[in-house]
Amino acid sequence: MNNRSTYIYSMLAFLSLCMPGNITAQTLDLNKAWLDLQFIIGTWKIESGAEMEKWEFVSEKELRGKGFALNGRDTILKEVIQLVYDDSGIHYIAKVKGQNNNESTIFSLVNTQKATFVFENKAHDFPQRINYRKISDTLIMAWIEGEKNGEKKKMEYPMKRIN
Repeated sequence: MNNRSTYIYSMLAFLSLCMPGNITAQTLDLNKAWLDLQFIIGTWKIESGAEMEKWEFVSEKELRGKGFALNGRDTILKEVIQLVYDDSGIHYIAKVKGQNNNESTIFSLVNTQKATFVFENKAHDFPQRINYRKISDTLIMAWIEGEKNGEKKKMEYPMKRIN
């Protein structure tokens, strides 16, 4: 075996040893993202209005939430939401009253940088992305974005923890 062949086999052996570590690192990143997402548990009030989100722990792999508005003493349910962690990733599942034939829409976690969690569904009409950014233990910024009728659109929802 010449030096070049030895070098190539050595590099292939080295890369094959590195690959399991890369797969584990990706899994650990999802585990970390899931743990980091737990900050959302609680009740959050959108700063401009009477709308809220309430998130509860269901299991090690699921958080369940609801978006609602208060009208006097009445609570008006607007959406049922879930965060689910399974073998295919972390998913934000939304069922919005009066939209998508009242069927759930799934957005998958695609990015987690700087305490920002980006969930995406490119096939959805609007929004294509749902984002949450932890600003502090009592403040988050949520926003939806994407294209609608060929125009870029973004709607922001600053929220404050109320419990």
